Amino acid sequence: MAAIRQSAEVNKASQRKGRDSRFRSDVLLSYRFTCALTGYFLNTTKENMVEAAHIHQHADSGNDDPRNGLALTPDARLLFDRGLWTAEPCAGEFVVLVAGEHFKDAAPDGRSLRDRHEKPLFFHGVSGLRPDPRHLAWHRRNRFVG
Repeated sequence: MAAIRQSAEVNKASQRKGRDSRFRSDVLLSYRFTCALTGYFLNTTKENMVEAAHIHQHADSGNDDPRNGLALTPDARLLFDRGLWTAEPCAGEFVVLVAGEHFKDAAPDGRSLRDRHEKPLFFHGVSGLRPDPRHLAWHRRNRFVG
């Protein structure tokens, strides 16, 4: 009986640490389905192409606060997760930092990651949601390769 009770408690603790389904919708709605890095917006008739990404990975932090999130296109998210870019607060904005010495790219259509260096992240003025600087500081210390 004690083993069953312990197993139930472990299961409940695991569920509490599970992802909050509101994280995705809160982040995407606040960013108006627009990528914070590129400003790109694309919705198909079946789905939107921008994802809600954790700044401090959920697996490490268990944090589903929308201020621990950014709306990103899949490529921007992959580059962020790999630490090739990050952001930091600067003069009331969040400025992109790019680790340009760690990759090569070519972008004939003008979507070079290098071009985003020291440019502000994209936010919709109607939304008050901004990333928590503490999460971005964690990302710069633990993921950013620059």
